[in-house]
Amino acid sequence: MATCDTSFLCALYFPQSHSQKALEWYAKEGEKLFLTDLVILEYRQSVRLQSWLFHQDRRKGFSEAVGIKALQELDLHLSQKKLRMIQYQWPAVLREMERISDKYTVQKGGRLLDLLLVACALSLGEDHFLTFDQKQREIAESEGLTVPL
Repeated sequence: MATCDTSFLCALYFPQSHSQKALEWYAKEGEKLFLTDLVILEYRQSVRLQSWLFHQDRRKGFSEAVGIKALQELDLHLSQKKLRMIQYQWPAVLREMERISDKYTVQKGGRLLDLLLVACALSLGEDHFLTFDQKQREIAESEGLTVPL
């Protein structure tokens, strides 16, 4: 099984530099992908933020119509079980989060949510983590997760 971060999920739904890798991985291994509610929450927030940015400056982000379509497509894929949710236990995630924060943040930095997503994967006993974020990759690999992309 594999969990992912938002960079991977965005690459599946929006054309970007990593989309080809994400789509190829999903075509081959998609049945192994499980999403956490944190990744879905961050994805939805990111889509809404991009729509707001576009509203402020049309050279940034994307239109609300594009965002709504992307959110609907995600919801459809979740309802069709093309993407599946996995549940975790918050106490275990928070213990992992504190441990990896203590171990890496002073030396490597890291955003709270990036570390939380790695902690989710670890608390679930995952062996694969999908991300295009270099810092998150380094921490995930340091913790023994395989980051195949």
